[in-house]
Amino acid sequence: MLHIVLFSRGAQSAYTAFLVAKKYGRENLVLLHTPTKAEHPDSDRFEQEFSNFIGVPITEISCGKSLWEVIEENKFIPNQRAALCTQMLKVKVSQKYFKTLNCDFTVYLGYSNSEKHRAEKFIKNNPNIKARFPLIEKNISDEKAKRCIQKLGFKLPEAYLYFEHNNCIPCIKGGKNYWLQVLKHFPEQYWRMSDLEEKFNHTVFKDISLKELARRPL
Repeated sequence: MLHIVLFSRGAQSAYTAFLVAKKYGRENLVLLHTPTKAEHPDSDRFEQEFSNFIGVPITEISCGKSLWEVIEENKFIPNQRAALCTQMLKVKVSQKYFKTLNCDFTVYLGYSNSEKHRAEKFIKNNPNIKARFPLIEKNISDEKAKRCIQKLGFKLPEAYLYFEHNNCIPCIKGGKNYWLQVLKHFPEQYWRMSDLEEKFNHTVFKDISLKELARRPL
């Protein structure tokens, strides 16, 4: 039996991996990372330190494209209603990996106790995959997962200084306040997405463009 943790390089997936390793050991543990090539560079440091700590190498599977390349090739701006980037860079890639396995396996996701709806959606969309959600099972919040990782001696990825999660920068699932923080701390990425909005005549938000949003006070 393989125990596959979908390792996003955030505190929640890292603590999930720690709990799985503690319960089942390292021998059949897989830390599966599907990169978007748009993460904060400090995520590389966190990933390597955590891999060394657990004693399990990272299994990185990629479709070979970045967030920006997916947008350009599809001429479409992902948004909260249609997360094309997630589907192409993460979901399809991980599903392709699962199909190569010739053994029983369980997939573990780092959804916290406030994300039960995401767990239910995953189960609904993947009826043939055995999935577990250790943080939900143990009623662990995002903040508690962060504290637990820090207690283990890790410095959290730098993205947590600005955002609640260590996702892509920018993450198209973020709200308007999130995007204003992207503008403040990562203006290059903000304006790159704004330029793509104009190029493809499509916006992240229904009611406002990123150019218009930038006029709002921080």
